[in-house]
Amino acid sequence: MRRITKIEGKKKNAEKKLRVAAYCRVSTGQEEQLKSLREQREHYQQLIHMHDDWTFAGIYYDEGITGTKMEKRPELLRLLRDCERGKVDLVLTKSISRFARNTTDCLKMVRMLSANGVGIYFESENINTLQMEDEFILTVLGSLSANESLSISENEKWSAQKQFQNGTFKQAMAPYGYSVKDGKLLIDEDQAKVIHFIFDEADAGKGTLKIAQELNAKGIKPLKSDRWEAGSIKGILKNERYIGDALYQKTYSDSNLVRHVNHGECDQYLHRDHHEPIISREQFERVQELTGQHRKEKNISGGSVKYQNQYPFSRKIVCEECGKHLKRKIIKARVSGPYIVWECPTHVKDKDMCSLKVIQDEAIKNAFVTVTNKLIFSKKDLLIPFVKEIQERGEGDGGLEIDDINEKLKTNLERVKKLETLAAAGLLDPTALSKAMAELSIERSDLNSKKAAIGVQMEDNYHGISEAGKLLKQINQMKISSDFDEDFFSEFVKEVHAYSRTELGFEFTCGLIFREEVKDG
Repeated sequence: MRRITKIEGKKKNAEKKLRVAAYCRVSTGQEEQLKSLREQREHYQQLIHMHDDWTFAGIYYDEGITGTKMEKRPELLRLLRDCERGKVDLVLTKSISRFARNTTDCLKMVRMLSANGVGIYFESENINTLQMEDEFILTVLGSLSANESLSISENEKWSAQKQFQNGTFKQAMAPYGYSVKDGKLLIDEDQAKVIHFIFDEADAGKGTLKIAQELNAKGIKPLKSDRWEAGSIKGILKNERYIGDALYQKTYSDSNLVRHVNHGECDQYLHRDHHEPIISREQFERVQELTGQHRKEKNISGGSVKYQNQYPFSRKIVCEECGKHLKRKIIKARVSGPYIVWECPTHVKDKDMCSLKVIQDEAIKNAFVTVTNKLIFSKKDLLIPFVKEIQERGEGDGGLEIDDINEKLKTNLERVKKLETLAAAGLLDPTALSKAMAELSIERSDLNSKKAAIGVQMEDNYHGISEAGKLLKQINQMKISSDFDEDFFSEFVKEVHAYSRTELGFEFTCGLIFREEVKDG
């Protein structure tokens, strides 16, 4: 007798529920903003639990964090990671401006989430990205959010500047040596002792590196790291806060919300006797004079390039292992006498972080003499073919590509005029006009970006041709020699790549790189 076992079919009502998460954000840590955050969280908890086909997947929220930079929003980044890992199917958020403050970040996140099958629902705009036919609406709204962010930033700048001018700006952060209470700077007695030590040592003529080493040896730690560095000591010695003054707007944000050091691009405001000083003005001025004298003696300026060609290799030798510039050092040997080496600061700090050992100054010069002689001797086989190659590269299709882009831009503008004519005649409704205009605007932006990129490439090629021609002309006038030509090196070598202590790469301004073995003298 046959035995038959019945296998039950799956019930239709056992469909998978959507795992729904919410993202909330407020841009400051003020009480009213945090109250708004609590209300948003409660709202989304209730909303998710109201839907039978939804299951709660968590609420992610950033508080007291600016929304202009995605990388500064840890909870948003955690949400994106969870979406990539398949933990979330749908994200709820109040509006595009809460989610992203610029079009690039907005589109990047939407595309990434869509690729993982995750949708985003923007309540204020009533947009679900999984139901969109294209990204047009999101592009427009993302642009509005970017403008809104810029407007908020400008309003905040205006408000801060007014407070700078009338002296009512409340301090939010304190430098080492102070604490903040009710917007006022108060001396931290323990930290103030360290500030006195730093200024006293500098006043006695000690360098910033030596002071940092002594603090580290004492086990005294700075506020935001484990070790003192020469740079942090310099910052303290130049900080007017320690004499009771407050200089406002040392930095500023550009139109892309990127911060820069203020070198006169914006007004600054100096509030004298703003708070209780730690250091006397007399000692502060003495230290400024001493550090200024040290810079003059070492030929160091206050600009972005620290060493102004004091030595031919200064700021030119780069460690290819860690990316730092090698620094000059004098070794005092008892038998052979003092000699010069170039050492990697990373290796000096921690040998496990970088293995590059010192390279003798004389050995680098000898290696460059060898490279120079090879160029002179083999210019027909090495240099002349390179010059011809770079010239041919410069005569490529860049000009034709730009002509093609110009034609496309011309066509784009003609389409804009036609749309305006149709709209004026009442033959095109406003919604269709806005969409078409936005698409043409995006196309123009892409074309102009490509045109600019080609222009930069062509400019680089022309520069390479010019430098290669100058190098060939100079080499034609030179003879084989055993002497290091400092002028030739300084004019034609852009950078020296330290691959190891036994191999260097000399990169010329025309782009040519010669690798050469290094032998200690």
